[in-house]
Amino acid sequence: MAISFIQKQKKQKYLSFVLIAIIVIMGFVVWFGYFQTSQPKLLSGTAQTKVIKKIEIDFSVLKSPILKILEPFDEIGSYQAATSAEYALPEKVGRDNPFIPF
Repeated sequence: MAISFIQKQKKQKYLSFVLIAIIVIMGFVVWFGYFQTSQPKLLSGTAQTKVIKKIEIDFSVLKSPILKILEPFDEIGSYQAATSAEYALPEKVGRDNPFIPF
């Protein structure tokens, strides 16, 4: 009985060291990944330059014959049209008390 109790204590001791190591590693990851500045450090004698690229949009895709075949949707009706008798629900739906047996 005492041997298994000592083995459990050793196992818990090792697991506690593993937990502390994981917490320390996570701390380093958070520190270097989140709290550090996102600007790269320059070496001595080098200059940081920005390259600005001109954005060009190719509108020739809109002249495709496939897009010329498309047709616009019909107009969307007003709210009164949706509440007319054509779209109205039937008078009675379901049973009065759905919990009673047939």
